[in-house]
Amino acid sequence: MRDSDATGRSWEAELHRQRAEMLLSRNPSKIAEAESHFKNAIELARRQNSKSLELRAAMSLARLLRQQERIDRAREMLEPIYHWFEEGAATSYIRRARDFLALH
Repeated sequence: MRDSDATGRSWEAELHRQRAEMLLSRNPSKIAEAESHFKNAIELARRQNSKSLELRAAMSLARLLRQQERIDRAREMLEPIYHWFEEGAATSYIRRARDFLALH
């Protein structure tokens, strides 16, 4: 893969995450399709070793799972990526993940 190809695809995971968020905002019944986009975003972020984008996608999926009362699955999926970040990191997504895990 050429460098320009890698650079052009670096935000692909975030695009999948945003597509799922927009899909749900337009049609909340499209849960399965949105979940698929969130999972694709997580997988792409992992392959690109982009922990921040992985955390963003995992948080979005965790919120969706919580709405479906699948709290254990949300926690199981979110905890590993959250714990990857060093203690004390303070980005908004890390704080949100910490708050989510503390409540559930």
